[in-house]
Amino acid sequence: MRRSLAAVAGMALFAMGGATPTELDPRGEGPAPRTTAPGQELSKVSFLLGRFTARSFVHTPEGKMGPITADINTDWGLDSTILITHYDARTTPVGPHRGLGVLTFDPGGKVYRYWWFDNWGQRSVREGGFVGDVLSLEGELRTPNGPQKQKLTWRKEGTGFEFRIFVDSGQGYGRFMEETATSVTAVKDGAVK
Repeated sequence: MRRSLAAVAGMALFAMGGATPTELDPRGEGPAPRTTAPGQELSKVSFLLGRFTARSFVHTPEGKMGPITADINTDWGLDSTILITHYDARTTPVGPHRGLGVLTFDPGGKVYRYWWFDNWGQRSVREGGFVGDVLSLEGELRTPNGPQKQKLTWRKEGTGFEFRIFVDSGQGYGRFMEETATSVTAVKDGAVK
């Protein structure tokens, strides 16, 4: 009976896309355990792992605002299948900004996907890939004035990275935010120390 339930559960996971036939445990007891090493595509974004301090500037029609300082903490999650980012900017011109980002690679669609949630009510998903050494993801953000196209980019820079947000309000992408993150911890063998 136990083997029958395990087989049914395994087939249900397979049908929902939770496991491919090669991921099933050879004993027939559901999905095989995942390794703790990230796949090749996620290894490309390992420069985002660690603890960082960041300085940002926001570009508005009224001028440049900032600097805004933030703490960024990113680590592997779910057996190295996703990167989880915690963002905390305690002082911005409009109050504290805290967010949670989740980045992964979809091998079926061959795209990176990034989900963002924050205390300002933003809920969005962006997708894309590498253009040279820049991770470039695009999507839409719902605003009070309607949907706004956004492009996010990350590029390794020294011991940290550069992050940019570009927005398209109908006239092509323009720079909205630029951020430089500097590492305050070391990453050894893919793990934050």
